[in-house]
Amino acid sequence: MRMDGISHDFKHTMTHGRNRGFRLRGPARIFVLFGATFAVLFVGIRLLRAVTTVGHQRVVGKSLEQQLSVDNLHTIVMSQEDSPAVNREEMAAAEIEKLPTEILNDQQQDSTNERKAPPHSAALAQMPIVPALQKWSNSQLNTLGAPANQSQQVAAKPVLSDVTNAVADQKDWVKSVEGLTVFLKELPAEPIRPKERLVHLDLKGAPPSIDFFEKSIPLYAQLGATGLLIEYEDMFPYNGNLSFIAANNHYTAKDITRLCDIAKYNGLSVIPLVQTYGHMEFVLKYAETIQLREVSALPQSINPCKDDSMNLIKEMLDQVIALHPGVKYLHIGCDEVYYIGQSPECKMKMEKEHLTKTDIFFWHVSRVATYLKQKNIKTIMWDDMFRNNTDIQSFKKYQIDTLVEPMIWGYVTDLTNYFPDTIWNVYQVFQRVWVASAFKGATGSSEYATNISYHLRNQISWLKLIQKAPRSIDICGIAVTGWQRYDHFAVLCELMPSGTPSLALCLQTLVHGTINATIVNRTSTLLGFSEPIDIELSVEKPLAEAVPTFPGAKIYQGAMMLYVAHYWVYKFEYFNNFKGWLSDYNLKYNVSSFSVLQAGMLGYDRILGQLTASKEVMEVALTEVYDKYTVEEWMEQRIAPLFKRLEVVKEKVDSVVKRTVWPRRPFQMQGPEQS
Repeated sequence: MRMDGISHDFKHTMTHGRNRGFRLRGPARIFVLFGATFAVLFVGIRLLRAVTTVGHQRVVGKSLEQQLSVDNLHTIVMSQEDSPAVNREEMAAAEIEKLPTEILNDQQQDSTNERKAPPHSAALAQMPIVPALQKWSNSQLNTLGAPANQSQQVAAKPVLSDVTNAVADQKDWVKSVEGLTVFLKELPAEPIRPKERLVHLDLKGAPPSIDFFEKSIPLYAQLGATGLLIEYEDMFPYNGNLSFIAANNHYTAKDITRLCDIAKYNGLSVIPLVQTYGHMEFVLKYAETIQLREVSALPQSINPCKDDSMNLIKEMLDQVIALHPGVKYLHIGCDEVYYIGQSPECKMKMEKEHLTKTDIFFWHVSRVATYLKQKNIKTIMWDDMFRNNTDIQSFKKYQIDTLVEPMIWGYVTDLTNYFPDTIWNVYQVFQRVWVASAFKGATGSSEYATNISYHLRNQISWLKLIQKAPRSIDICGIAVTGWQRYDHFAVLCELMPSGTPSLALCLQTLVHGTINATIVNRTSTLLGFSEPIDIELSVEKPLAEAVPTFPGAKIYQGAMMLYVAHYWVYKFEYFNNFKGWLSDYNLKYNVSSFSVLQAGMLGYDRILGQLTASKEVMEVALTEVYDKYTVEEWMEQRIAPLFKRLEVVKEKVDSVVKRTVWPRRPFQMQGPEQS
């Protein structure tokens, strides 16, 4: 339209200029003609570039299904089977709902070109499936093996007197943070700031190096932590009669001393956590301790009615205390204790003394807590085993109300519907209580990427619940837990570096009693992000090319890369091309459309390449923080299965014979061999 207008005006001027007293002569006329021609060409080129760019963005910006539709391939709709992870499942479900309409619209718009491209169009092979991963494989991969620069080193220093200034001193970006609106509506009316803020270190079966903690612990202090709750499990260097408990890659005694010194230097207290009733698989799985199990076939719970059980627990506590001189608190676990009162010894005791399972539980806890009290150590324990206990006298009978300080744990986003309405009534019997939230390891036993949004909601829900607590209850503080395994035999979930951004924002939420864009922006700067931390897990947003500078950041970035690659592997498996033409039925009777299968395989090499890039990134990143055993375990659990899933699809496609004639239906009459 614009070009036509210019041409019309120019023509009008040249043809009617004489009547208006305007006339061009000689060089002037040539100059005007040249200028007008240049203007027309310039505008035309700009419009052509604009149209080309819009067309390119229209294809690149589409999801894989839509690109395939544009390329006139068979429509792809994701399977409604379970997704490999909770968050990916939600994304897939949302995408399933919107895709049919979008694809239909595209097909209507492109109806004139509907059959021009063959089903095996080469355009698919060139599509940018995961642009962010492609950038990483080309630019970042070569630098990951380089030594960390000075900006990545967090020098140990005394904790700041005002921890809020550590983040407040960072530059304030003028950027909004998506997803925060809902948080602002959920915040309590008056800011609640827990006095103590413990960072939980779950070390079982996968110990980060002490060098990693030497860089990380000062950062935790800067972000507002006041202490560490350290769960060693089999990473503690048990010795003597207990040496068989320690894993082959356990920390040394010098490591433990160094870890405690780092914490002390940065103003953080240390509270060891030693399981003393349930979750004792790391002790009871061996032949040496099989006789101490509550149920002989199950190593989860210890039999408290055997003297040797208490002797074992005392020895474990003594060794841990010895490497934590001056410790004031010790957490004895005691959560999720199953099969109470099942052993012959406990059944006999219950029958003889007219005891209940609650009695057995409290009796065992009181003995452990009394042992620690004799050493001037206060006892903390998880609360879930007596959360619904309304018999106040049972607490007093075994002096539980004075011997222990319960830690009330809840990791969901809405605690009001999780806990009973009488939750605070139960805990008024105690002199002091703690609470526990989560910054990672609470959304799935096999998750490896942290959904920060989920955990921020958890912190806010705790602040609201604390606000409702009676003033008579002394809430000491909160432990922000970060589970690495759900139990001793479980696979690894999110590693500590993967959850560091979540931990940072959770701590800052607890420090300020609120969360807002300013806090997110400044925390992002402190961690070395080039833009605000993305609090929502997403496969749509491209990863920033610059790796953050906090300790272990390459693992975080690699996990986010894999999260995107994992998503595309899943979608590749459930192409309509494969669902409708590569079923067990198709393979059994060797009846399929080879061109359709070829079309489905066009994305294979690209996805395989992105997955390979993720693998190479994580191999390098993990070795900077973990030992070779943890690296091998993580790669086997997270990377190898994805390669296998891709290979299974390829093998099935390759197994289909390229045939030029097919049998008459029904195929069953021919049999698999004849077909």
